[in-house]
Amino acid sequence: MSGAPLSILHVALSNGFGGSERYAVDLAGKQRAMGHRVGVVGRRARDGAESLFDHIPQGVGAYKAGRLFAARAIARAVAEHQAEIVNVHLPDSARAVLSLRRRPPAVMTLHLRYRAREFKGLDGMIRVAQWQEGETAGYDKPSVTALNWPPALEPADPKAVAAARQMLGAGEKTFVVGFLARLHKIKRADLLIEAWRLAALPNAILALVGDGPERAALESRSQGMGNIRFVGHRQDMGVWHRAIDAFALTSDWEGLPLGVLEAMQLGTPILATACPGTAEALRGSLAWLVPPGDVAALARSLGEAGTRFAQGSLRRVEYDLSRFDPAIALNRIENFYRQVIAIR
Repeated sequence: MSGAPLSILHVALSNGFGGSERYAVDLAGKQRAMGHRVGVVGRRARDGAESLFDHIPQGVGAYKAGRLFAARAIARAVAEHQAEIVNVHLPDSARAVLSLRRRPPAVMTLHLRYRAREFKGLDGMIRVAQWQEGETAGYDKPSVTALNWPPALEPADPKAVAAARQMLGAGEKTFVVGFLARLHKIKRADLLIEAWRLAALPNAILALVGDGPERAALESRSQGMGNIRFVGHRQDMGVWHRAIDAFALTSDWEGLPLGVLEAMQLGTPILATACPGTAEALRGSLAWLVPPGDVAALARSLGEAGTRFAQGSLRRVEYDLSRFDPAIALNRIENFYRQVIAIR
């Protein structure tokens, strides 16, 4: 910490718990550990599904906003928390914060692409990836690039890892490819399923670990394919990352995906589409990268990985994670907050 503790309020209005929400609560917890006073405004998910409220770290204030009158809830949280800076995550949050009559300085964390309509009225921008610098070249307010970092994966009991593979019906020689992400259109699990069908790998299982609005459509698409498993949402991601033999992510767009960074921590072989954020994370690595939307290329990569697994030559990879140091990012974000506060 480079000065007096700050009173920081994060606003993440969404339904569910994906990468952006994970980032927000992880950042909040790390800032609290640095000695700052930190709160999070969010929503409970519909139908009792998981939300960021299930993950708010100890010592971080939790403020609930409904689907109606979210701005009122945020205004109350600002006053109660005595917020000096508001950090906005996701477009709905930006719209609600911008509707406040009086507010402290507010900055956005750009998790994906810049959308001037939602974000331009805020006081600054935090980019999570270098590729976003090109998209925001014309942005005329304070900004900083603080690269995403891999969330810490909890230790996993080998018995739990073995139980996860048993749950999938995978033996010791079964090649397990894991798609560990929210089942959302932008993640393109449909592309992976079609490539899996085309690859027709022997003694292999595709495990989709996650939930989301596309699950029913994806289950329908995979009918008749006996080697695809829909695991659903899991909180023990450290177990599932260790239970797979290769990690797959086939998104059309990513900021700097946490799932990829987690897989890199464990040295898991990765097959992915070369969308901007994923390509940036895996630059210079031995990952299989294919053009977004290219089913044939993805199927070929799956085939190559499956063959290497069967031959015993698909091994753990040593990825360079030095660029994704949370200490560097946290320091940049704190200094940026202080810069924006001083300007206002």
